Amino acid sequence: MKQVSEAEARFNLVVALWGLLFTKCFLLEYLVRHYAVPINSLAYVWTLSVLMATVATVVYTNLHKNERAKLFQQPSILLIILSAIVSALFILRGLISAEQSSAYLAFAALILGVKHVGLVVRDSRINSRRMALGWLVAAGVIAYLGTPAGFLAFSISIFSLSVIPGLAQFFAHKKEKKTGAYPA
Repeated sequence: MKQVSEAEARFNLVVALWGLLFTKCFLLEYLVRHYAVPINSLAYVWTLSVLMATVATVVYTNLHKNERAKLFQQPSILLIILSAIVSALFILRGLISAEQSSAYLAFAALILGVKHVGLVVRDSRINSRRMALGWLVAAGVIAYLGTPAGFLAFSISIFSLSVIPGLAQFFAHKKEKKTGAYPA
């Protein structure tokens, strides 16, 4: 596994925690739609979760301003931010839409896959290749499954493609740091 800096390890943890939050939200959205639970999930699941996580992330990044500055100096940061915004807009549209939500989720997964293809072009790490392939396959599966199962597929995709690798990288860094394999 590639050696990562302390800033990258913490960033991987933050991304993994956000992925876990979105995994929970998509799973709950699937359950609400599948069992026709009469609640406004956009207000009670999504807004509350994302708002609390945003506040926690802002507080965390303000505590680690130097690390934040290093992350924004990466050449691929513009691609990452743009793909996050566009995929978030497709996801939001999918949450609002009752009938075409799986198409919007499939487009969001496709955008995430294309982002990782772009990252492979810049840096041909095997992790980026796996992520690109995973998100492109997920886009097809989500489009095939339709609504509401597309929410479940998106949830599983986030968990398997973001949460697990992010936590694995974070804990590998901590283990190597503890054993003194390389400096922090």
